[in-house]
Amino acid sequence: GKPGKNAPPGLPGATGPKGDRGAAGEKGEKGQKGVIGLPGLQGERGFMGPPGLDGVDGNPGPQGAPGLP
Repeated sequence: GKPGKNAPPGLPGATGPKGDRGAAGEKGEKGQKGVIGLPGLQGERGFMGPPGLDGVDGNPGPQGAPGLP
């Protein structure tokens, strides 16, 4: 007799296993440098200094005029 017909194609196979995990991404770039801080506040006023030492004694004055008679 005649040769038989070809059989129909089979069903698709089962889904394959999950692939490996991808490589880690690259590290991000470094952030920008911070802004310079504000200047500090002015310090408080200091105390008054101690009083100065006494000056040197002056020279003796000239001799007085002789008294009237």
